This record gives sequence, C-alpha cells and structure tokens, in this order.
Amino acid sequence: MKKNKYPILLVILTCLLMACSSDKFGEDYDINLPASSVTEFTPIKQYVDEIVTLSGIHMDMVEKINLGAINCDILSQDDTTLTFKVNRSAERAKIAVTNKYGRRFVTDEYFQPRYFAASVASWPTELVMGEAFTLEGENLDLLDKVSVDGHTVFAQGAADTSKIKFMLTGFTPSSANLVIKVLDKSGNTIESEPIAVKNAQIGDTSYKPIESIILADWDQVIPSYEAGWGDSPFESGINLSGVSKIFGNYYTLKAMAGNAWDGCYQQIVMNNEGKGIALSEFHDPYITFMINTNGKRGYINPKIGDVDKHFYGSPHYDDNYVIQTDGWEWRSYSLSEMGFTLSDIAAGDAMTLLVRGGNVAVSEPFEVNIDQVMITDGYLNPSAVFDFEDVSLLTAEGVQPLTWTDGTGMDSFNNDSYLTMKVSAANVSGAWDELAKLTVNDPVNLSNGFDNGIYVNFLVNTAGKSGYLQFLLNQGESKTWSNFSGTSYGDDYMLAPTLNGWEWRSYRLDDILDKIKNINFTDDFTLGIQFKSGNNGVNDVEVNMDYLFFSAVPIN
Repeated sequence: MKKNKYPILLVILTCLLMACSSDKFGEDYDINLPASSVTEFTPIKQYVDEIVTLSGIHMDMVEKINLGAINCDILSQDDTTLTFKVNRSAERAKIAVTNKYGRRFVTDEYFQPRYFAASVASWPTELVMGEAFTLEGENLDLLDKVSVDGHTVFAQGAADTSKIKFMLTGFTPSSANLVIKVLDKSGNTIESEPIAVKNAQIGDTSYKPIESIILADWDQVIPSYEAGWGDSPFESGINLSGVSKIFGNYYTLKAMAGNAWDGCYQQIVMNNEGKGIALSEFHDPYITFMINTNGKRGYINPKIGDVDKHFYGSPHYDDNYVIQTDGWEWRSYSLSEMGFTLSDIAAGDAMTLLVRGGNVAVSEPFEVNIDQVMITDGYLNPSAVFDFEDVSLLTAEGVQPLTWTDGTGMDSFNNDSYLTMKVSAANVSGAWDELAKLTVNDPVNLSNGFDNGIYVNFLVNTAGKSGYLQFLLNQGESKTWSNFSGTSYGDDYMLAPTLNGWEWRSYRLDDILDKIKNINFTDDFTLGIQFKSGNNGVNDVEVNMDYLFFSAVPIN
C-alpha cells in the first residue's frame, strides 16, 4: 500500500495549482472565436479554371472554399482578400467559406460558373451494342449530355479533358446507322455523321409505357388559375356550358367573340399537386386530354417554364391553331413533336394551359370545355369506346339482371347511363357463381398503333362491396380470358372494392389475359364481359361500370 502514496500526493498538488491559476478564457469559459465573412465577390460569373476574388474580413483564416458540394483551391489570401480557382466540376451555387475555427459563412448571392465549349476531334468508326465507345477532343469533362439515336448514354469512369468513354446499352437502335449527339455545359450541340452499329436487332423501338400523370380532372385534382392578358371579356368556371359531363366536373371558358391573337383569356396552372412534371422516366411524353367546343371553335396551348408551343401539325388531327368538336373527344399530342426540348424540362416545372383566341376570329363565339388533362407515355390511341349509352350495341344474358340507368342511386360521371350488376347475398350460392354476361355486338379491331402494348380501361364503382368480372376474347376457334389477381390495385380474383366512388382501372392485356397468344390482334375479335361472384363468397355483389375503351398507354 505504501508504494501508492507519492502518486496520490502528486495528483492532489496538481489540482491545487490549477485551482489557483489566474489564466482564464472568458467568463464561464465562453470562447468568442473569430468568424470570416464575405462582403462581395468578383466576378459574379467566371470561367472554370479561372480566378474569383473574395473581399471581406478575416480572409486569412479561411481554410476551405465550396461551391455547393464542390471544393475549390485557394490561391492567395490576406486579412481582407482571398482568391480561388473555379473547379471544372462547379455548378451554380452560393459560395461557402469555412475558417480554421470551423466558423462557416455562406453568401446571399449565387456564383455562376461559365464553361468552355467542348469539341470532338475523333468519333468512333463503328458502334457495337453492349460495348463502350470513346470520344476524343477538348473540354470533354464539360459535357452535359450525350445521346445515341435519341437515347441518353452514360460515362464509364472519370472523364478527363481530352477523352471520355460511354457504354452503348439500354435500348434497341432504330436503324443500322446511328448519330451521336453531344450537348456541352456551355449550351453548344455537336453531332456526328451516321455511324454503323453492330450486334443489334434493328427497328424494334417498342417500350412499356409508364403510369400517366393526372394534371387536372376538376374533381380530385384541381388546378389553379392566373389572369391572362388583353381586355377581352369572358366567362369561366366549372360545368358552365351545359354540355353533358363525361368524367365528372369539367372546366369551361366561353366568350361572345374570339380575340384572335390579341390576348389570352385565362391561364390554367397544373403543377401535379406540388410535385411538378418529372418526365425523365417517360419514353415519349404526350399531353392528353378531353375537349368539347360544343360545336363552336376554341383554342388552348401548353406552356412549360418560359416556353409555350402549339397544337398544330399533329398527324392525328386537323387543328390549325383552332380546335372544333361537336362533342367530347380525346386529344393526345407529342411534346417533342410540338417542339419542347425535354431535357430542358425540370422536375419542378408546371404545365400551364393558355386559353386564348388563336385563329378564332373576333366575329365568332369562342368556347372550350376541358377535362382529364394528363401526361401519357405515348399517343393515347383511344379505340373501341363503349360508353353504355346505346344499349343496342350490347347483348346481355345470364341469371341475374343487368341494368343501365342509376341502378344504385349514385351520380354517374356523365349523368346518364352506366352498367349495374347488383346481386344480393341471398341470390349468391357461393364463390364463382356465374351471374351475367355482356357481349359487344360488333367486332373489335386493334390492328394499328399498339406497338407498345394494349390497355383496357374502364370506370368502376363497387359501392364499397365487391364483385368480379372477366373479359372474354373470341376469335373463331381461338379464345382467351382475363384474370384480375395480383394487380397494382389489389385485386384477388375479385375487384378491389372502391371506397371513394368511381375509379379508373387500366390493365395491360399482357398482364391479365391467359393464353394471350391465342388472339391475333391484327384481326377482328369478339369482346365479352362475364360477371361472377369470384372470391367474394356468399355476400352482396355489386359492380357498376362505365366508359370502357382500349388504348396504347395506361390512363390511370
């Protein structure tokens, strides 16, 4: 025990000396460490690899300069001035300085790098699908986007200023000779001559469309409005024209006279409920909507960001800066064919519809009614539309009745007929009872414009109950049928109940048809709809159905 005596005394003596010391770093030991701050920087825009000067206080203490996440090299500094070199990877950002005490300061203003133009001195002599190709030239680390045959390709490894490598994969080329297109950060575009491609099945450009973006339906997705320009009088609102509803509420704008190109009545702003329109995953985005000019003439055109384009020159319609219909019609226009540069559309951008006179003269009335505005991944191509209004087009049979008008007391979308199949549990003996069947009298033909698949779409309302239906496709001795199980809607051999009224359902035939290869879709087939109790068991069954049609893209 005695051998521990002196260390203990040493510790006690050290503590006493520290307690008696007169050194201190401020009241309560708070340390006011110097902060570095920037009062101005010049120039506000500067080329990469060039110098920017910061003016401020305690600049000599700064240890790190950042433009966003990019670190820049400090070249010189004293108490009031610091110079740094703009990193070649820099993007538009506020300048952040961090000093040796960890104190950080961020400028209020943004710095904008300027970029040197890239050049390509050597293109590949041939392209091989599944392999990489190399570009050689100058400032190739300053490329913004490289595409082949219209498809973006991605760099492999780090780029240097004179050489960069890209992988050629992820798409099927449209021809045997492809063009490489290069866009640099300065905004310049360079294109190669057509280059031969190997190891590819040419001409198959099909893709699986992605889910549509609903921009406005005036029931659940409500847009906002901004004033137009000019002083032409007009009236706008919901369901003002008196035309029949097609899918619930619709937007109306009408005027006693058109204003030609002298102004814009109103702007409809659609921002996807705050999410904007992110088109990066779309293969071929279209703006799709329903329109009814009630026999008059009217016009709208879309605007994204600061760019507006026009519905003109479409191969599907005869529009000449004016639209005229005698009832509701689907319209579907390619954004790229209209002239929008899709790479310039930011994820947060909104789409605005400008309701304007166009070629509607001041001597004639103006009217547009709009509904179901969406972005679809391709041309809608609506085909074989059945709205259950003309029952002579359909043949009903089966042990349970099918009714056609307000059988449930619910408001229909179009304030007119829809199909109701409603059976009480007392008339259901068990699962998979066959209840009723409906056959479309005229043959269906889907022979043109369905390279990316065929979708069947319809409106359904189960009134909180459930039921089941199957589509039957017959083509002479060849037959097939649908099964709704494991779908994105939660169907399990019964339709997932709708709890909020009418809902769109959109199914790709490849996903729901059994033995789909039995049907040749380039020829006529007969369409039937068979209603069963399905997995619903001995319970009330109810299916209300309206507006069935086929399309080349999903609409939900």
